Amino acid sequence: MFDLEELSDEHKAIAEFLYEEFYKAWGDPSADKELWLGVWGHLLLPYDKLTIEHASEFMTLNWQRQPSFPEFRIICDRIINKQRLTEPIEFNVDKVARKLLAIPLEELGCTSYSEFSDACLVAATVASITENERVGISWSKGIANICIEDRAAMIANESFEWLEAASNGKGYWADVLEKSRMANYAVER
Repeated sequence: MFDLEELSDEHKAIAEFLYEEFYKAWGDPSADKELWLGVWGHLLLPYDKLTIEHASEFMTLNWQRQPSFPEFRIICDRIINKQRLTEPIEFNVDKVARKLLAIPLEELGCTSYSEFSDACLVAATVASITENERVGISWSKGIANICIEDRAAMIANESFEWLEAASNGKGYWADVLEKSRMANYAVER
């Protein structure tokens, strides 16, 4: 489906350029270089070389980690549409999470954010079981690890970047995390 050999020489060269740029900035982007080149090469087809170079330059200079493809695509689209590249990237899951966090704990019947967090994990698990079975995938320990454990670890690791950005007044979660820290500070005093 994402066979590297199906790409034109120009698109292979673009994918190779991006791989090398990511490698210099963050280390090896993938354990399987050929697969990475094939996937990214195909997904980058809508973008011209200059847009990809500009996006790569911006991200390698300003990001602490390698972007996901959706993040890279958003930056490419912002370049094409002449939008600010430094605006936080907002995904639908972030919007939904923000709406959930806006609901007062009392309305949910929770007594703490710890209880709320556990309830969200239960809801995420039930939702994953339902979605996987809807598409014909039986729920198993392996699927649970991919859908819940691995994704939770990925999000937890990203949270350190959110906190760092928020401490500088930046990032999508800056307002929420800064309010949280101020509330904790007030309680501690």
